[in-house]
Amino acid sequence: MKDEKITLTAEATLFYSPGDESAFFTWLKAMIFVHSIGGSGRYLDIVVSPAAMNEYDLRELLALFYRYGVDMKQLSVFSEGPEFKFLRDRRGYWYKHVFE
Repeated sequence: MKDEKITLTAEATLFYSPGDESAFFTWLKAMIFVHSIGGSGRYLDIVVSPAAMNEYDLRELLALFYRYGVDMKQLSVFSEGPEFKFLRDRRGYWYKHVFE
């Protein structure tokens, strides 16, 4: 996963106001490991660079996906390496959403 990019998809994300939508994109764009954001219609592709991520970054991504109802199962790809071993902690609020 070193230099490769991973595409995550947010499908039919529900925003409750223009400010809510703005907050989502502001949060997403502030993540330095996000390489690009694009898509059309119901699908938003979020291309990330895992090599540029640390534990704090993945925790921010988990929080964003959780808050906005983005499918968190796709984040299980990060559990393969030792750098994000916290992701496999069954006590984490994210665990069921990512692995079950």
